[in-house]
Amino acid sequence: MGLWAAYVLVGSTGAPADPDGWEPGAGTVDGWSAFIARSANPLNPGAPWTTVPGPMLTASVLDSDVSLLIGWDKGEERFRWLFNEEAGADYGIPGRAEEPDEQTQAAERIPVVTAMLAWAAEAGLTGAEPDRLDDILSRGYVLAEDGLFATLAALGVIPPDGYLYQAEHAEETGDILERPEFQHLALTRSAAGGTEPAQPAPMFLATAIDHDGPAWARFVVQHELEDWGRPGCLVAAWREITVGATTFGSWTFYLTGNPALVLYGWHGTLEAAPRLPDHGPWLAVPAECTDIDAAVAWARAQVAADATPAAAPPHRGLVETELPEQLLGIDMTSASPHARAAEPRLVCQLYTYTDLAEHIDALADWLTDARQLLIDPVLATYGPDRVWLSAAGDGAPPYGVSASIDAKSVKGRWSYTGAGTAQWNRAMARLRDGQLHSLGLRLARLNGEGSGSSYHRGISVHVELRDQFTEATGPLPDGHPATIVITAARSLLDEQVPGGIAAVVDLLQRAAVRFGAVTGYVHGSGSADSLQSPFERRGPAHWRKQRLDTMSRGVHWGNLLGAGHLAAIGGLDRLERLHTDGRIRRLEQWSKEPQLWWFELTDDPFGSVNAHADTVAPDLREIIAYR
Repeated sequence: MGLWAAYVLVGSTGAPADPDGWEPGAGTVDGWSAFIARSANPLNPGAPWTTVPGPMLTASVLDSDVSLLIGWDKGEERFRWLFNEEAGADYGIPGRAEEPDEQTQAAERIPVVTAMLAWAAEAGLTGAEPDRLDDILSRGYVLAEDGLFATLAALGVIPPDGYLYQAEHAEETGDILERPEFQHLALTRSAAGGTEPAQPAPMFLATAIDHDGPAWARFVVQHELEDWGRPGCLVAAWREITVGATTFGSWTFYLTGNPALVLYGWHGTLEAAPRLPDHGPWLAVPAECTDIDAAVAWARAQVAADATPAAAPPHRGLVETELPEQLLGIDMTSASPHARAAEPRLVCQLYTYTDLAEHIDALADWLTDARQLLIDPVLATYGPDRVWLSAAGDGAPPYGVSASIDAKSVKGRWSYTGAGTAQWNRAMARLRDGQLHSLGLRLARLNGEGSGSSYHRGISVHVELRDQFTEATGPLPDGHPATIVITAARSLLDEQVPGGIAAVVDLLQRAAVRFGAVTGYVHGSGSADSLQSPFERRGPAHWRKQRLDTMSRGVHWGNLLGAGHLAAIGGLDRLERLHTDGRIRRLEQWSKEPQLWWFELTDDPFGSVNAHADTVAPDLREIIAYR
């Protein structure tokens, strides 16, 4: 949860005494006053700020993703700057998703810096330095407010390394303002108090679905129900929860197919619920039906049977309880028989302490190979009419695919573009020129509305040379190695990627050997994550940023170990014994220099691997960071 805040900074002599809707702020230098609100439009500050004659600054921060700063004098705008411009569109602020070249950016900053310096001089602030301002504006920020506060400090309205905060919280160093909590619909107020009252059983209503006409067709597309037949009914479950003296309630909607599917929750009146098909009157389900399964069975028997049954797997998606691997640990405490699951995907991650910038041509060549192996065959299968090569705008083809590039420059600025030939060539040129710290190529599958599917996954390849916690040059820290990540949906590997899983593993092997990987893994469930691997998310293991040439990220379907890991477990004999007793299916040496060994647990990464991994992990405990 990021920062949401609006700011106004004015000279103290011209500051209004008690502006309505604004709280006094702190953190400015002497002679300046700050005021803070949860939200305001810095482009149109309104009363009483429109009457401030002297220099003034207005700014907003939206969820720490973007920040807009505007300088005013004599009631007229003098300059403006949008931090993290590429994210502006998500908040209704026009901006470019693709980062221009360095020359274009530098030329765009010149008039802004000039205007900032003129504004500072008019405000009596004499310490502003053009090079410092230019450097701040040239960068992207993990927290957009960092760029805002750095600029305010460079202009001289707050101290160096300062920030703004509410005056009444002068001793706090945390969030300046917290995002307001979502207010659920309050239904009734209980006369009795109590912090842990008994909660009533849910109430169920059922209605027959009208499958004729365009409303049903729209409903199917909106909820990606193309493979789930035509269920006969909707069931609405009403549940109340009492907290203190207030009772809150919400609706949850289900389809009564086989299996029954949960659709979404709604905090409002039943009549106002959106995205439902045409249907008949709502009928009360008998009170003895105290759970959703009983309510669904009653509705199917008494209201309407399925008009068309759902297809059987693999011709439809899966619900969570049908997955070969149940998500556990932090991801899920119990699988639902009614919630649809996104299709399984292969997740692969390599770690290296090699400075990839010193092997940039080889890295660019490997990325090009990865595109040709994983992405281009899928694009060719869909054909040009169903391929979208733009990062923004309307017109994406229903049930097509999109291909896009995301890149982060060495100054932390993000860029999002389509992955057409011209954009790809430019991305490769920027990578080879040393302008990028990360580069990702993503293929996404689209639903019937031309938006990214929630259930049909795609393919991605991502390389991070240095993360945001790492200096621009010098050795990589133990806890922040460079990473290479590949994810690929099972159906695409099975049907459209030549060589499938074996081809991905071969691509990973080439990267591991060429770029000096120290460890890595391949798994058929979970997600690749810098904080937790699929193994770590399921259990008591937790990487504490130890150097990964002697520590692994747990046991997965495929595992890459180096010389340091072998030394920690007493040599290769440990792995060979596991291979002999059948707990490792495959064991092979990938490289002698650097020494790299690869082992796989089972024949199928998408099968039931996690339980098998848990039987192997105790034998490799020396290289797993248990809590």
